[in-house]
Formats: sequence, C-alpha cells, structure tokens
Amino acid sequence: MRLLRTAPFVLLFLSGAANSQSHCGVGETDYFSCETSTKRKVASICGNIREEENTATSWLQYRFGRLEKIELIYPNNKSGSLKKFEANNFIKYGTVSIRFINGDALFDLTVSTDHEVDGEKIAGSSGITVTLNKDRYFNIPCKKVTADRLTSLAMELERRNGQTDFLYQFLNRPPK
Repeated sequence: MRLLRTAPFVLLFLSGAANSQSHCGVGETDYFSCETSTKRKVASICGNIREEENTATSWLQYRFGRLEKIELIYPNNKSGSLKKFEANNFIKYGTVSIRFINGDALFDLTVSTDHEVDGEKIAGSSGITVTLNKDRYFNIPCKKVTADRLTSLAMELERRNGQTDFLYQFLNRPPK
C-alpha cells in the first residue's frame, strides 16, 4: 500500500469536531461531511480513490441535501470525476479547500483549524461558499463537520491533477 506524504502537523485535522451525518454509503470514503447550520441539510464529498495510477475506477462526488432527499449530486457520472475537482492546501493557515464548478456556480468547501498568523490567533471554521454568476455569494457554515481525510484527498488531487486554478477559470469565463 502506498502511503501519502503528509506533514505531521496536518494529520490531526479537526480536533474536537463531532462526527457529522453523511451521504456516503457503505464502501465509499467520506472525505468531507458537513451538517449545515440550517434546515438539517448535509453536504458530503464521497468517493473511492484507488491507489494505482489508473484512475478509471477512482471517483469523487459532491452530494447535498437532507439525508432522506439528496438535492444535488455533482458530477452525475463518476467516470473521470477526479479531474472535476481541485484542491488547495494552505498549511500556514491550517486550511484545506476543495473546489468545483457546476454550471454557473463555483463551490468552495473549506475547513480550517485554529491557527496563528503574525501573532494573531484565528479560530478555525468550516463551510461552503457558493459563487453564482461571478457576483453573488452564499456562505453555508457547518455546525458539525467530519473532514479527517480531507488533507489526504487534497494531496492526492494535487498529485494527480497538478496545479489547477478553477477560481481564475470561473471568474474569467465569457458571459453567456
């Protein structure tokens, strides 16, 4: 089994976070699950990433909605889905971000731990930011989050996809 290279200080990603509910099923890895602050909705990144280089059998999906009724699945087709996600791991700020573009919306799922910048203590947080049509933003905070595998997912996406910039692509798309 190939071990992912991880910095020791990011292994314990969210200390004290309670386990949240998840849309991920048996045999799927729950990389991120967030119980939102309102309306009992859950956001999850579920997947099954194989260790081998061939990604034909590896996949990721974002799922959002109530546990009894999923409202959004992205992408619908699991084949080639790893290329539809990008990751950023900002170690200095204790932050991991996973992004994807779905139509006219950019989704950014972010988890940050308590950290210090220039002597200022900053409390950790987690949530989802949805940018619509480049000019409208919605923030969906998480009240409970499970993200202990998010750092390894970010590193694996960076390893497989290289450096990507979905935010730049999204903001610089020609208008429809």
